[in-house]
Amino acid sequence: MRLLTLVVLAPLLGFAAADFMVVKTFCWCCGCNSSDATWRSAYGNYPIDANEGCRDPPDVPGMNNICMDWGKKRGHFYFDGQAKRCLVETSSRSYHCAEGDCSERVFSEVACTWRSGKIEGTDSTMMFLRAFALLAPLVSLAAADTLVVNVDCDVNACSYLDGKWISAYGDYYVNGADGCQDPPYVPGLNTLCIDWAHARAHFYFDNQGKRCLRLDRYDQPDYCLPNHNCFRYWWVEVTCTW
Repeated sequence: MRLLTLVVLAPLLGFAAADFMVVKTFCWCCGCNSSDATWRSAYGNYPIDANEGCRDPPDVPGMNNICMDWGKKRGHFYFDGQAKRCLVETSSRSYHCAEGDCSERVFSEVACTWRSGKIEGTDSTMMFLRAFALLAPLVSLAAADTLVVNVDCDVNACSYLDGKWISAYGDYYVNGADGCQDPPYVPGLNTLCIDWAHARAHFYFDNQGKRCLRLDRYDQPDYCLPNHNCFRYWWVEVTCTW
């Protein structure tokens, strides 16, 4: 009962007090691991994986997505029914541990002052995309978007990298692989999470709540390499019910 109450109230409680995250990282010869982290709020402390990239945290009530960018020492996250909220590293200390070199870092909530992703292009292209990025959250309310993913399979594995985001204002490349990402080429879109096992996905535009997609149908693409099996999957926007 307590957990259910927290799930219901968490989006509202998040407005009352800024949250923060304490991350313990250990590094060895081959890399670093930041999965030992704690999300701290006025209403409880919860384990969370703070490794690089995006994921859906299963243990923080009401939180449905968090993305960490260790290169820039920042992250962003979403609670159900809320717009994007942001974190930056505010303190750190290093120490020696049995695993090798360890550190403890604090990421505190701040106002979101950056855009997710990076769009490459000429000055004129950048001016257009920046202008479109400002309009995209408003435009996307007027028309449902569609995701098309071309899947190419050989005897060893399947590739889901060739995806296309289709909207009333343009088509943009997107990675159609399973999991969460920050799409760099879709103006205004800062998080896309695809769950192939359940044939569903969700995404966020700047300053919007969660929006969802369902796998609607599939057909054959116009071209496929010899001895490959190719499919084109169509995802359509639906009301979020999960």
